[in-house]
Amino acid sequence: MFRGIILGSLLNDNSENINKGNLLYCLITSSALFALYHIGNIQSQNLTMTIMQVFETFGMGCLFGAIYIRKGSILLSFLLHFFIDFTGTIGNGQIVNNSPSQYKYSIVVSLLYMVVLSIIAFNILKINDKSKWEFPIKDSSLNQ
Repeated sequence: MFRGIILGSLLNDNSENINKGNLLYCLITSSALFALYHIGNIQSQNLTMTIMQVFETFGMGCLFGAIYIRKGSILLSFLLHFFIDFTGTIGNGQIVNNSPSQYKYSIVVSLLYMVVLSIIAFNILKINDKSKWEFPIKDSSLNQ
């Protein structure tokens, strides 16, 4: 939904004047919405974990969006998201101890995780090289 519909629509809306700034706007907006969507998890986890998840999912949203823009297909982003969720569930299981003291430095780690993923995303995107962009949009003249 966040890559295929939201990011795709933002790219389509900005397709006439796509440049580095517009591309970053589209990527950051869709990633922020993806991160904010995860606030709903506060119903099943504490506030600290939810904040950590919002930071981390922003970085992941940048990464997934960059792959989507770079490859012009949602499939790789979809598979990567599935793999991350699946391995996280298998590795961690259901967290039983939900005490805030358990996460003393975790928010800082989550912020670092978000920054690292965002940097990786911008490098994957090769933001200054338009020839590397494979827009998942209908106007094929932009890919030339």
